Amino acid sequence: MVLIEPYGHPTLLVSQEWFESGVAPQKWEIDANLKKDEFVPVPQSSFGWYLSVDGGGIVDPEPDNFLKTPLGVVPIDLQMAVFSEEQSWEAGLVEP
Repeated sequence: MVLIEPYGHPTLLVSQEWFESGVAPQKWEIDANLKKDEFVPVPQSSFGWYLSVDGGGIVDPEPDNFLKTPLGVVPIDLQMAVFSEEQSWEAGLVEP
């Protein structure tokens, strides 16, 4: 049952791997993990990070949106988007 959109409208269903246990990582662990994956922080955003390789962006990388598991720090609930080169430039994410 979808409670937000009227019946008949498109909906998005997401599935992800189930982890039996895990704890929220510390903020510094999330930041280190994002930097390892070549994301850079976007100071003028709402805690956003940007990946220039493919124009990917994420917001709200807070501890309650990650789990620390045997596999490492795993995202479980992030808002994501992909920006075109023009959008990245207009948003100040990359130099013209």
